[in-house]
Amino acid sequence: MTELSEATFEYINTTNVNSDRYFSQIIGCIEEIIMDEEFIHLQNTFMEEYWTEFDNEEENKLIYMDIFKKYIATVEKFIEYRLLQCINSFDMKGKEKMNLDGEIFEILETFSDFEAFKTMFLDYKAMKEGKAIDFSKEVVISKCSIKI
Repeated sequence: MTELSEATFEYINTTNVNSDRYFSQIIGCIEEIIMDEEFIHLQNTFMEEYWTEFDNEEENKLIYMDIFKKYIATVEKFIEYRLLQCINSFDMKGKEKMNLDGEIFEILETFSDFEAFKTMFLDYKAMKEGKAIDFSKEVVISKCSIKI
């Protein structure tokens, strides 16, 4: 089980709705949000602004934490805004912590995990400097709906 950090998603008040249905609705919305072109653009714009600050050194620079905090705030604000559009009763300020598992939660955890954040920037930097292959032009992520 993965437990998201307090800084990112210490949240969801489910007292007035069916918990399982509400949880599924939130997960569906989050999946759509992080695959949306607007979110991808937001993330790429952020990395484009700061990728030159990062080095593949073991010791972290102080500025990394400032950038990390700004990144968390940016991503949280965007996801919360979009969740509120998707689910009127959504409350990110709730006190319940959810123990989460699965691919979507691993993705969400990278938004609050410093090491994953730094790795993301180092990978982006390697791609920008031609030291890694940029598969972004070869891979297309799209929404799909499955009807049973």
